[in-house]
Amino acid sequence: SGDDWGGTPHDIGGTITLSQASAILSITSPNGNEVWAVDSSQNITWNHSGASLDNVKLELSTDNGSNFIPIVSSTSNDGTYEWTVPGSASEECLVRISDPSDPTANDVSNAVFRIYEPVSWLTIDQNSGSLGQNSTDNLTLTFDTSGLSTGNYNANIEITSNDPDEPKIIVPVSLEVIPVTPSAPFNIQISVNDELKTLQWDAVTDAAIYKVYAADSPDGSFTQIGTSMTNSFDISSYNSSRKFFYVTADSELPADKTNIGKQNE
Repeated sequence: SGDDWGGTPHDIGGTITLSQASAILSITSPNGNEVWAVDSSQNITWNHSGASLDNVKLELSTDNGSNFIPIVSSTSNDGTYEWTVPGSASEECLVRISDPSDPTANDVSNAVFRIYEPVSWLTIDQNSGSLGQNSTDNLTLTFDTSGLSTGNYNANIEITSNDPDEPKIIVPVSLEVIPVTPSAPFNIQISVNDELKTLQWDAVTDAAIYKVYAADSPDGSFTQIGTSMTNSFDISSYNSSRKFFYVTADSELPADKTNIGKQNE
């Protein structure tokens, strides 16, 4: 039977263009809702199909895709990349993977993930676990004030779960570091070795610095003559008429540390 063009065979002119298929890339992690700490080691993973591809480009966005910065300009297309998370704390992070020579062949995390700045003074005894219905469990928090100056410190504990009504709970945590008052130094003695005279005393727990005072008499006016971070102080420049000393201990170093260990003029 015939068609709209007639009942006999006919030719139609045209051009057929063949193009190479693009690589198909798919991010599998981070792909949404991950919580990664700054400086932690994490694996970025992906799947690949379609055209062969030797290398891929990885990028990070911390503003929900408005801008991307390079993670690595080219890495082997082996499905995983070990990444040290940078110091870019944000709740709106995405990773993008692409063909270095064809940026249109790309994929982005399905949803945002979070990068957070961990605190050194707070640890929790467990980071994950399971609970049965209507069950409870206790978390142990450990506070460590080593190296912290006096003052207030704040952090949040974020608990995520599969609870459809409350998938994320934020628990604020506060820490106040108060000054420690060291005990008074004991057993103060003067050691003489030729021309060197050294004031010595027993070391005091929690003492960061010692202040040394001198006077011409035990009932006189004592003046601070210097500081020391150890339990000794050189008093060679003081003659016998100024031979009464006392020492105090302090738990905090002064803001200006240039004169520690020096005698006052």
